[in-house]
Amino acid sequence: MDGDPRRRHRRPRVDAYERVSGTAVYPSDVILPDMLYGAILRCPHAHARVLAVDTSAAVGMPGVAAVLTGATARRTSTGTTAAVTRPSSSIP
Repeated sequence: MDGDPRRRHRRPRVDAYERVSGTAVYPSDVILPDMLYGAILRCPHAHARVLAVDTSAAVGMPGVAAVLTGATARRTSTGTTAAVTRPSSSIP
């Protein structure tokens, strides 16, 4: 028996040297002009039912462009599409 046909030909790893030497560029290394960063706050309690989320502190912080929650998301027939709630002093 020949074995698994997928293992017959090894494909060369063209970026192996860059990864090992630390010179590879990953998506998190790229910085573009006017780039926004995102952060996700998860509930620290497993299987907890979150009844409310107070976003007033996040909205009031300088530099915050948008605050997204499950309550502000728009429900569609294909799933959930996030609706952006922008603070009044948001970044243009």
